[in-house]
Amino acid sequence: MHSIIIGDGLIMFQQFGGINGVGFYASETFTSACFSSGTIGMITFGCIRIPITAVGAFLVDNCGRKPLLLVSS
Repeated sequence: MHSIIIGDGLIMFQQFGGINGVGFYASETFTSACFSSGTIGMITFGCIRIPITAVGAFLVDNCGRKPLLLVSS
């Protein structure tokens, strides 16, 4: 039961990290930054985000969750 509460808490606190807001407003941000279209910026944003997510998953698999949580806190 304790591990479920910790897991749910991590999921809830992840929402406060701000990445959802960045993704939601990215097209408007790229348009404001003089890109000809927000679509080019969104494609670039996605192409950068996918490898970074893969690196994060690789680190979690190799290092374990506990050391990464201790370092990030």
